[in-house]
Amino acid sequence: MTDIQTPYEGQGRIAGFTLFLFSLVAYGLFIGCFGLFVSFLGNWGWHEAVTGALPLVALTPNEHVLDGIVYAVFINMALIALFGLQHSLMARKSVKAAIARVFPKGGMRILYVFSSSALLIFIMLFWQPLPGVIWHVEGEGLRTLMWAGHVFGWLLLMASTMELDYLDFTGLAEGIAALRGQERETGGEFRTPFLYRFVRHPLMTGLLIGLWCIPTMTSSVFAMVVGFTAYIFIGLVYEERDLVAEFGDKYRAYRLTTPSLLPNPFRKG
Repeated sequence: MTDIQTPYEGQGRIAGFTLFLFSLVAYGLFIGCFGLFVSFLGNWGWHEAVTGALPLVALTPNEHVLDGIVYAVFINMALIALFGLQHSLMARKSVKAAIARVFPKGGMRILYVFSSSALLIFIMLFWQPLPGVIWHVEGEGLRTLMWAGHVFGWLLLMASTMELDYLDFTGLAEGIAALRGQERETGGEFRTPFLYRFVRHPLMTGLLIGLWCIPTMTSSVFAMVVGFTAYIFIGLVYEERDLVAEFGDKYRAYRLTTPSLLPNPFRKG
């Protein structure tokens, strides 16, 4: 959960500076992607101001409503599967080793941030609309409460990244290290800062709250929320396995005393 720096071997100043610039591009894309994603879910309108009316290309037939829905669901499921496949493959050691043959090893996180952000933007551009509304919360008080939860979820997500290492999470740490002629590698001690004392994955808790606390949930957004929720729970299984492999008994003990996503108000200590 922490990182150490080792000499950035095999890279000259130009290569290091290039990787640093790439980290800035990846970070800019990440911030833009995050803003578009929040706007897309909450229908804030920012995304349409940038991209125009979505989807960019309507791939579903319009002649028959039922056929259109079936096509839309199939395409949207394929887009979510593509997102999950990209994340899963880039987390595998064999894939990392293959990428390292053509891309600097010290820039793996940068490449991950860039490709993930670009893919999520691609998903939003081609997400196929579905008819209808799943729920619409009436009453200003309840709507305000839902919006407050929506905002709280994103703030919790950002706070979770800050507590561990925001620069590492966004790939900027690798870019800065490359600029200094170093290579940043994952490793170090096991840490549980403030939020991580209540749940093991506060970032995912925040993401789930942000996804589901929407007062007007259209069918199109609901399909995306369900898809990403499924991906989160599947991904957590593999992430837990990797953390056990990396930290061993320390993480096993942590897992026994700390819930995964929802804090336990009756837990002692």
